[in-house]
Amino acid sequence: QAALYLGTSPGTLREWLRTKRLPNYKPGKELLFKRTELDSWMDRHRTVVDPFKEVTHVRPVPGG
Repeated sequence: QAALYLGTSPGTLREWLRTKRLPNYKPGKELLFKRTELDSWMDRHRTVVDPFKEVTHVRPVPGG
């Protein structure tokens, strides 16, 4: 669900977790995320799109 929310693949999400780039909690075996922390993380890691460059694909944010 976190990969879908972030608009990325499960493999990329696993890589971000492996390299400790993404905030998460692991009480026991379950991996948890706070939506507010994911939103803050996305804000800090967004890229600015050149308005003169054609955008060919944009993933919608679920619930957004």
